[in-house]
Amino acid sequence: MAIALCCDDVESSEVIEEQIASICNTCVHVYTSNREFIAAISMRPDLIMIIVQKGAKSTETAMSAREHNRNGKLIWFSDLDFALLSFRLKAAYFGLMPVTADKLQIAFEDCDTTIEKKEM
Repeated sequence: MAIALCCDDVESSEVIEEQIASICNTCVHVYTSNREFIAAISMRPDLIMIIVQKGAKSTETAMSAREHNRNGKLIWFSDLDFALLSFRLKAAYFGLMPVTADKLQIAFEDCDTTIEKKEM
């Protein structure tokens, strides 16, 4: 299963990509542009979509992601509590920033999908 990460902060996206690599052996595609992210995830039900953005921008991205990919697994991190909206969007996991390896581990478990985990 592939992972698409939308994070508009380059430094944060690099850290998150490293955190994901420490958890699983899965290809991560990083997008800093919402438009490129949405184009990449459209019609890809075999995808884990991770959104890490602040404020209303994260809401817009999550809503658009769900609209363009109804069956992909959605993991959403924001600086504001959008837990109720994440439930309505059927997100597998919603968490507050900052993103940590522990939160990602729980999020992947909540996705209830097969990803190749790293051996400890």
